[in-house]
Amino acid sequence: LNHTLFVTFFPHLIAGPVLHHKEMMPQFDQAETYRFRAENLSVGGTLFVIGLAKKVLLADSIAPYADAGFAAPGDPQFWGAWGAALAYTLQLYFDFSGYSDMALGLAKMFGVRFPLNFNSPFKAASIIDYWARWHMTLTRYLTTYLYYPMAMKVSRWRSRRGLPVGAAGSRTPLGFALMIGWPTLYTMGLAGVWHGAGLQFFIYGLLHGSYLCINHAWRIGLAPRIAPQGERGKRLWLFGCVGLTFASVTVAHVFFRAHDVQGALALLEGMAGLRGVESLGGAQAAGLLAQGWAGWQAFVGRHVQALLIVALLAIAWGTPNAYQILGRFSPALGRVQEGRPTWLRWQPSTGWLVVVLLLLLVSVMNLHREARFLYFQF
Repeated sequence: LNHTLFVTFFPHLIAGPVLHHKEMMPQFDQAETYRFRAENLSVGGTLFVIGLAKKVLLADSIAPYADAGFAAPGDPQFWGAWGAALAYTLQLYFDFSGYSDMALGLAKMFGVRFPLNFNSPFKAASIIDYWARWHMTLTRYLTTYLYYPMAMKVSRWRSRRGLPVGAAGSRTPLGFALMIGWPTLYTMGLAGVWHGAGLQFFIYGLLHGSYLCINHAWRIGLAPRIAPQGERGKRLWLFGCVGLTFASVTVAHVFFRAHDVQGALALLEGMAGLRGVESLGGAQAAGLLAQGWAGWQAFVGRHVQALLIVALLAIAWGTPNAYQILGRFSPALGRVQEGRPTWLRWQPSTGWLVVVLLLLLVSVMNLHREARFLYFQF
């Protein structure tokens, strides 16, 4: 009966979060879980609406531009190719993080707390940090059941031969390749294939495995020697690291979204500028803006995709996530995170009720558009 309850508790379905038995069963054993509480309904409902808005208003708005770019990956030039890749990266983020918010919100309505699955991954300053923030429950699963067993096998093999293990062993080229490189590539390669049987998914996994190996090597070798000085230098360094991480993730997502390897390579050719760089039409844009309201309308009409990408990046990089907005009311298991500014923190008040109901109304009015969740295909 306990097993049936664990696997049929519907809010998490098949796309996540990836739950662990020891997290859930103690909650199901508590009598308090089965009693209605207004706080559970209001907190869970708020998080559900935030997730629904992410999916319906944000992910589905940018989806047509991603679909168009990947439908003919050999056509776009530089800006068009990057536009398609960025559109898909943002669609996937808001789609899956929105789904996870909805799952946690539904569970909270029943008095059950799920583990946090997204923690602003696009704010990560390294690929290691990214995987600690993106689909966190899958990362935990891969680390526990794939990476650690393989790493332990390699360490025992080296110990039996009198070779150094741990930090000392990983500082040598061969030790790093065996103790960090091989378990990482093995784990991420399998993680890629887990998403789909195509070769493009395997390449996606190996790309991220390579990113992680480079990141680990950087931390061991060069990072201690290259430390930015001063407050301004540290801030610029952080911005650069966040931008590099995001660009690397976007490139890998091309393989994740493409129908095959040839399609992915074709889009990457456009992103590299091998098919040329189209003109941005700066003078023409300035002329439109100078024409008043009609000019502004024409400008927006011609640059909807670019404006959407900028808006979604501003949300991903410049605003607190749903769990920071909920702050101490967050339903996720683990440490509470409170976002800034403080006026954006949710409170059980009439003002927040109106905001959430309006967000729900707008989301429901847009439910006629794209409906599927991307991760349900994996």
